[in-house]
Amino acid sequence: MQLIRPFTHQDSSNAVSQELWIRIWWALFAADNWCSSSLGFPRQMKDWPRPDRSPMDENIFAGMAPEEALQDLNEPCQNPGLWAHMATLHEIFGPIQELNWLAATNKELQPSQMELDTENLAQLLDDWQKALPEEVQLTDPNLVGHSKRGTGGIFMGLHLAFHHYATLLFYQYLDPKSALTMRGRQFAARCKHHALSYSIWLARGRRQSGCEAVYPTVGHMAIVSSSVLLHTLLFGEEEEIAQSHDCLKANFEALLELKEYWPNVNTMVNDPFTPL
Repeated sequence: MQLIRPFTHQDSSNAVSQELWIRIWWALFAADNWCSSSLGFPRQMKDWPRPDRSPMDENIFAGMAPEEALQDLNEPCQNPGLWAHMATLHEIFGPIQELNWLAATNKELQPSQMELDTENLAQLLDDWQKALPEEVQLTDPNLVGHSKRGTGGIFMGLHLAFHHYATLLFYQYLDPKSALTMRGRQFAARCKHHALSYSIWLARGRRQSGCEAVYPTVGHMAIVSSSVLLHTLLFGEEEEIAQSHDCLKANFEALLELKEYWPNVNTMVNDPFTPL
């Protein structure tokens, strides 16, 4: 992508290839956030020039003709699609990973500063969710609607990613040593909430035709959700036990389904929480 520099030659493109390059760029951006941070490497695309326009609505893109006039890349997208919202969500994911890496490696990091940084990122996630258009909000009617449009899988992936990123942000506050303050205990409660929400909506998507999320990272996210649920089973309040157990079972069923598509999920299924 660095060598091709597609956005410097838009005069030689058509409308479809222009939009395709935008979507490729943001797909690489998403992969870079996942892979680089997971391996402990700096993000490669952090300082790259980026397209000014976000990806358009998926159905509009699917219906485009090559002879359509080029759009001005400096103009904002009039009909942003699900991938546009995914792109802005990934902008928050990078800093969450960096904060977690810092917390794990920097013993001199002050708990008060950590809480402040967590609060700031939590606000970004809340603002992202509130800014979603009504038709992109996570509701049953929208789930059915996107299923009929053929965008159910992307819709489900968007919201599963949101709950996963929030779970990661608050994850360290499950440790009682990190939850000694009122804000720390609130973070721990929010971690449990998002882990539960991930499991509930993953199961809901599996029941809705066209909304199945079957890409391999769903398995990774299900394991993170399950670790929080298992923590609740072991250390939670009595009223939390039943729902956590049901969600843990639902996550395991999803993993069993995923391993039919992705053999590497077998290593996730052979996990200590499996007997539960």
